[in-house]
Amino acid sequence: MNLVLRSRLSLMMFIEYIIWGLWYSTLGAYMNTKGFSATQIPLAYSSTAIACMISPFFVGMVADRFFATERVMSVLSFLGAGFAILAVMQNDFILFFTFLLLHTICYMPTLPLANSLSFKHLDNPGEQFPYIRVFGSLGWIAAGFIISALHYDTSAGMFYVTAAFSAAMGLYCLTLPHTPPVQSDKKPTVHDILGLDALALLKDRNVLVFMLGSFLTCIPITFYFNETGLYLAESGIEKIAMTMTIGQWIEVGFFLIMPIMFKELGIKKVLLLGMLCWVLRLSCFGQAAGTTGNLWWMIIMGIALHGMAYDFFFVSGQIYIDKRAPEAIRSNAQGFLYFMTLGAGFYVGSLVVAAVNAHYSSVVEKIAADGTIQSVTQFDWNGIWYFAAILSVVIFLLFAFAFKDQTDEKEVAARRPMRAWGVIACIVVIMFALSFGLQYASQKDATCAGYWTGDKSGAKIALDITTTKANAVTTGSIILTQTEINGTVTYQTGAIEDMKGTVYPDVNPDRHLVVFPVTVYSNEKTTTKDAEGKEVTSATVLKKGTGYLNWVKNNNTLSYQFVPEGEELKPGNEVMLEHTVRVYKKN
Repeated sequence: MNLVLRSRLSLMMFIEYIIWGLWYSTLGAYMNTKGFSATQIPLAYSSTAIACMISPFFVGMVADRFFATERVMSVLSFLGAGFAILAVMQNDFILFFTFLLLHTICYMPTLPLANSLSFKHLDNPGEQFPYIRVFGSLGWIAAGFIISALHYDTSAGMFYVTAAFSAAMGLYCLTLPHTPPVQSDKKPTVHDILGLDALALLKDRNVLVFMLGSFLTCIPITFYFNETGLYLAESGIEKIAMTMTIGQWIEVGFFLIMPIMFKELGIKKVLLLGMLCWVLRLSCFGQAAGTTGNLWWMIIMGIALHGMAYDFFFVSGQIYIDKRAPEAIRSNAQGFLYFMTLGAGFYVGSLVVAAVNAHYSSVVEKIAADGTIQSVTQFDWNGIWYFAAILSVVIFLLFAFAFKDQTDEKEVAARRPMRAWGVIACIVVIMFALSFGLQYASQKDATCAGYWTGDKSGAKIALDITTTKANAVTTGSIILTQTEINGTVTYQTGAIEDMKGTVYPDVNPDRHLVVFPVTVYSNEKTTTKDAEGKEVTSATVLKKGTGYLNWVKNNNTLSYQFVPEGEELKPGNEVMLEHTVRVYKKN
């Protein structure tokens, strides 16, 4: 293959997946910051599924028959850039969803078009295309680093960068090799355009079971794509997009060993391994929910499992269908699989996620450090992730018993798959080492940060951490909610300028004492208007004083004491706390 052509196609695939990766992983965190509800977030994610169901018909009706592929991709990319900007300018969900849907309707057809363009210019697509497609994964990784480096993980900036790359893609497509539409004397029929020939494959029991299994598996898979960004944000991880690229790094590695897996294990074992990875990753998230300090490695492990889960399930499925479909309808068969998984499967999955979020979330009023009262959505992440994990287990067992490809089993029966299992074991060990290593690196340089609860007066402390770009000083706020014996609720809030506090190397190098001003509020509300005339609800100020937060890192003990103005610190009056969520931050 010509090196120049290979480079041009690789760059096309690189930019193509950057566009998607710039916003998809962090959309939930952004929408939560904007105040959208727990049910609206998965509905917004369903826009990609709707677009996936539409795009095969668009490609069949327009792109493949009337216009050059590269020009269609260029026009769609420019339109997608405009819709991305219009989407981020909206505060109303209906308008936001409408423009996001228009963006995805423009973007999703470019995925199969990019593949089609590559296939038409490669001498041996079966061998050469994987080396082109891997740049898509690298593009997704680059997108994560770009968003986190610009601190756009929860802000509107992600959509402006998406628009910029979409416009760049529109220009670059005009330089791609000319790919005219296929000329045919046969007039296309509705049957051809809709790809209904692929339905004949469902007469094969194994293909039918595979299609249904793929559709059902995509329902719990949707939880990962819809919820992980928001889950990481609530777990205190700031560089959400960059953290989620760990899965793509592992995915690149599994791309390279896929031939060994098929040869040694066969399609059924590979598919089941992929489905099992989804069970394990969702279980890891459920177990780690609320304990991201000591079990933060489980979150990293769950993300790392994406490589095996995605390649062994989605890529293997594409290869299986390509193998079982007659040559004349292979394109239609792939389109049908695309419709059933990324389209219908993810759409139904988004509806299920919305229903589960409604059940496992609640809107509560919380006081901010400045005394204002805000309505926020509180998620029960244990319930959400374990629901998805149990659903995955049920589908895994049904598929394991129902899918029986005798041809594949006969081909594999005589082999000794020790090499494949050995490779998998080595990669799993690497993923464990990566997970524990990242946790240790974070814990080593941790500051006093996290969510904490105690048994005295029903105390609860939440540390909300931000990092200023100017001098990289870790700052935050602390909120202590106390319910007195008579039922009165008071809030102690304070802004913390330096979470590192005062360290005592002579007495205990792991001891941090943080001293900061504190205001005590009652639960009585007062409503005022700000400078712009908007109503602001605040709590009534009762008194002011100083807060003393004493943290010993090596044994994870934390004590807090409030001293009103004019009084002195009295040892023995501290509130002893135990953490429920630890958020490690780099100093």
